[in-house]
Amino acid sequence: MRSVSPAVKLALAAMSTALSVLCMYVASLTNISRAAMLFLASLMVWIPLREKGGVLYGFLCYIATAALSFLLIPNKLYCCCYLMLFGLFGFIQLAFDSLTRNRVLSFILKLLCCSLLCMLMLWAGSQLFDLDITLMKKMSEFGIPLWAFILIVEAALSLAILLYGFCTRVFDNNLRKKLVKRD
Repeated sequence: MRSVSPAVKLALAAMSTALSVLCMYVASLTNISRAAMLFLASLMVWIPLREKGGVLYGFLCYIATAALSFLLIPNKLYCCCYLMLFGLFGFIQLAFDSLTRNRVLSFILKLLCCSLLCMLMLWAGSQLFDLDITLMKKMSEFGIPLWAFILIVEAALSLAILLYGFCTRVFDNNLRKKLVKRD
């Protein structure tokens, strides 16, 4: 893959940031598809991140999206979800895919990392937003034991990791050549 100029990488990061903030804003406004919008916002980091030498630009996109979201979006819960889990999906994907070629081991490492980040996010949510009280109340209303909740979260994370991998492969194989013109 031929490299693009730093100006193009910065432009890709800026466009990705704008699209991510838009997805975050839509997630804070709608009552449905909030997780899907957060997932789409996390996919935007992949655009500058996957370019040769694009880790810095991906990180800039991640930080700028988080900062702008905190400034513009009234519900800070979605900003925290992006900052602590969704925005890091691209970095986790890139790190563990380049660490090992074994897909099963890579998936297990991604799942462990995302599980730890999810636990951290739930802990921070309980400290900042009284999420533990709301979560326990909802679980008791539906009669869901804690072990079942953990299995549901792990299944959702597994699905998100697999879907993220699929979307990034489609982007890399089909859309990248059309989006970024190379010399």
